[in-house]
Amino acid sequence: MEPTTSDTKYCERFDAADSDVTIVSSDGVLFKVHKKSLATYSEVFPDGDLATNDETVPLSERSSTLELLFQYMYRQPQPDITELPFDQLSSLAEAAEKYRVFSAMEICRVIMKASLPKNAIAVLAYAVRHGYTKVYVEAAPHTIMVDPKEAFEHLGHVWFVHWVLYREPYLKVLIDARKAPSAGGHLLHRGGFEECELWKPFQGRVVDDIGGDLSALNRINDIFAAASDSKLSTCTQCRRRAESWSAQIIKRVSSLPQFSLTL
Repeated sequence: MEPTTSDTKYCERFDAADSDVTIVSSDGVLFKVHKKSLATYSEVFPDGDLATNDETVPLSERSSTLELLFQYMYRQPQPDITELPFDQLSSLAEAAEKYRVFSAMEICRVIMKASLPKNAIAVLAYAVRHGYTKVYVEAAPHTIMVDPKEAFEHLGHVWFVHWVLYREPYLKVLIDARKAPSAGGHLLHRGGFEECELWKPFQGRVVDDIGGDLSALNRINDIFAAASDSKLSTCTQCRRRAESWSAQIIKRVSSLPQFSLTL
């Protein structure tokens, strides 16, 4: 249904007097644009097949998204989207993919990737939908702490299975990360003791800091450095044991498989 005259609102940026097609956004804003520009910059708007100017073509995107998208479909400076709020960036990125606007797709891919580690699960979902391998490989490690319900909402049935299988090994590493290596194989303390009174408080601090938080696996160096400075400042032997412990965890995390779209 077309807007009535009384409630018609036009986009000031796209209100060409010589327009030959009118697009209406989901929130009722009209864009008077040109078929040739749409057909030139998009694979989805075929020249000649759109409605004539006395009709409107409804699109499902909001006006804020279409106003940005159409700027990539004219010979003019492109908009600066580097500081665009993420929800607007995401909407633009999806619209660019939907309408195959290549001039917008590439910059959106770059900025979506640059937004990491924030919004990681949304970036992962975007990347797997559109096959951006480098983006989803980089985004995936930042999603391991995401609540499964939230992950499912973003990824849907198919990709959620891949995410669960990717995340499972991290859970196993997290459990093992809280287990300190034995004192055997390290230099003995004065008096021939394998362990001094500093180790137990240090171990407790590390275990508490790791906790059940999967994101701790991305902060192992920081966790051990803080605990060592606080609890092991005077014991070289315990520091070496701590270094061995942290190195074991980091090695296991680094050997975990990357996120994959194949099962």
